[in-house]
Amino acid sequence: MSEKYVYVFHHTDLDGMGIKIMGLLYAMQKGLPCRTCACSYASVNANVCQAIKNTADVEEIIIGDISVNEDTAERLEDVYRDGTPVRLRDHHDSADWLNKYEWARVKEYDDGGISRCGTWWLAQDEDMKGVADKIPLIINAIDEWDTWRWKNSGDDTAKNLNSLLSILGQDDFVNWVMSSYKTFDTVENMFGEEEKIMLWTYHRQLQYQVEMCEKFMYTMNLWTEIPMHKDGVQRKLKKTIKLVTGIVFSNTDLSAIGDMILDRHPELDILMVIAFPGTISWRTQKDLPISLAKIAKRATGKGGGHPSAAGSTIGFTAFKDMLIRFMDSTFSTSLDFSNLKSSWERKNDMEQRQLAKG
Repeated sequence: MSEKYVYVFHHTDLDGMGIKIMGLLYAMQKGLPCRTCACSYASVNANVCQAIKNTADVEEIIIGDISVNEDTAERLEDVYRDGTPVRLRDHHDSADWLNKYEWARVKEYDDGGISRCGTWWLAQDEDMKGVADKIPLIINAIDEWDTWRWKNSGDDTAKNLNSLLSILGQDDFVNWVMSSYKTFDTVENMFGEEEKIMLWTYHRQLQYQVEMCEKFMYTMNLWTEIPMHKDGVQRKLKKTIKLVTGIVFSNTDLSAIGDMILDRHPELDILMVIAFPGTISWRTQKDLPISLAKIAKRATGKGGGHPSAAGSTIGFTAFKDMLIRFMDSTFSTSLDFSNLKSSWERKNDMEQRQLAKG
């Protein structure tokens, strides 16, 4: 019988990396190997369902900073009832319905009313205390970044940690933490000279990216309905509000770019950072009468997040239809774009051709 392993599913941002790092350290603490799977909102359900088809070798399943749909949750419930430990820790209020399951905890605020991230919630589990004690500065910095408290603290540790993730990429960032965390006894010792040089260069490049985004930024009025309230009671009537919205395009550093542009453009209520063909990142620095999580979901039908930051998924079919309509109307209705394929489809075609060759 093969050795059992801990299976960790996590998001792809800094909070997701925190989940992955804690999962790796937890598995080491138990003396077990660890498998990890980076998931987007579009892929998480397929990834989890594929993994739990056979759990004979799975010691435990950890899902953090990302949630699953109802069908996947029911499958996880079956796995849990069959004896495989499952835990899901998230902080997006759009997924609070998962709290009906014993293995899930989805909370945005702690008992003191402080907004917390997925990594912080996982660190509160009793059997994670030994792991949390190894990387307290990392957990705190991730919590500060993901809940935007670093903006008011005057401490750039959280921003620099997220920047280092952008520079190194997911795998090298996690390797850096895993090989260096024992030296992180103070904030000053977290970043050596090499990291400081990389961060300085990155922030200069980021400034250039922001300037390019601003140069080609569109603005529009986004109109949406919100419920009317009277004496604290929600009425059936709704009112329409106008939100001044900026639109920029970038496929990297969405959060950092959004934050910097909103700092420079207080006239904007919302900023949309569009990363074609996959996502729209929604950002605001204002206390809006509607959560961006709701706007994100209304926009494309698939999305969620927090009141001040959220994401929408742009399905490939929707992107394909939009591109074809644009090309047809702009160039010629005689052109045929019917063979447009996603990267996944191209990869699958290549694998099929290799199998056919034997």
